[in-house]
Amino acid sequence: MRAENLLSSKLSAVCHVGGYYSLRKGNEWKMSSDVFAQNKFYYIKKGRCTITIEGKAYEGTPGMCFFIPAGTRHSYINDTSDHFAKYWIHFDIYPDNESFFRKMKPVYFIVVRNPAKFDNLFKLITKGLKSENVADLLCGKAALLNLVAEYIKMTVPDTKITSSIDEGIESVLEYIDNKMEKAITLEDLSGVCHLHPTHFIRWFKKKTGETPAHFVQKRKYEVAKRLIEETDLTLNEIMSRVGIMDASQFSKKFKSFYGHSPSYFRKNINAMDNAFKKNKSKHE
Repeated sequence: MRAENLLSSKLSAVCHVGGYYSLRKGNEWKMSSDVFAQNKFYYIKKGRCTITIEGKAYEGTPGMCFFIPAGTRHSYINDTSDHFAKYWIHFDIYPDNESFFRKMKPVYFIVVRNPAKFDNLFKLITKGLKSENVADLLCGKAALLNLVAEYIKMTVPDTKITSSIDEGIESVLEYIDNKMEKAITLEDLSGVCHLHPTHFIRWFKKKTGETPAHFVQKRKYEVAKRLIEETDLTLNEIMSRVGIMDASQFSKKFKSFYGHSPSYFRKNINAMDNAFKKNKSKHE
């Protein structure tokens, strides 16, 4: 299977929170320097703000759309002398959220040349977040992928898939996803493609750029993060789902990947979700 086909079959986007955010004159939208595990879009509709990304300040004005990749340090504050409004979303790209965009060296902002299209995409995403209707959910997900595609076309249009992924490595990746709750060994993986473990390590690293052990570990924590975001499972239940038994090690390694402990991360997600619901009720 060609790398392009594998990417399209595996690629998925999930929007966790977002919507339309509007503040009257005198009210403040502010966050001190921090790092989030999700990617962000901020699409400025009214007023002005300053968004600082990796130490560089950018002035946000109506018609500008900011993209902040996962793991990027940033802060923001609006100009309170006027009405301020924006669309915003936090989202992940699976299966490899941070690496997906880092390889592209994305541009942090664009000036939107087709406001009607961007407005519609954000409205569809927001509607999908509010609705339990299957059609709305699918339209919202499609709009998110469309938005990401539009941004890439406007900033890094010549991005190519350069990996040499083939059917052999696809089988290994599928095995990892299907055995997530198990302790996956080198012998298990090498057996999938009938290679000696030593040869398999070299082959796997050539195909993915990572050792099998690191890839499996990273994938387990990606799944754990997704379960924390999207389910009400306890942390112990999530650990069981990804085959991790040591709670201390789970917390320590999770923090090394995403900057915060699992419990803090869940608390932060719930706080964002509650803030979104509170803001949504103001405008309904």
